[in-house]
Amino acid sequence: GPLLAGTQAQGVLSGGTTCSLMVPGESFYQPVDEILAATGLDLVTGG
Repeated sequence: GPLLAGTQAQGVLSGGTTCSLMVPGESFYQPVDEILAATGLDLVTGG
């Protein structure tokens, strides 16, 4: 799922049975900038 800092997107957390950063090896974190660079997409926000 999405990881946010206030209203700012930080990344996506997925995998494992708990999806928790507290359980090593059970989840995977992907920063937003890496996702955008790999897919050639831009993040557009309303406002």
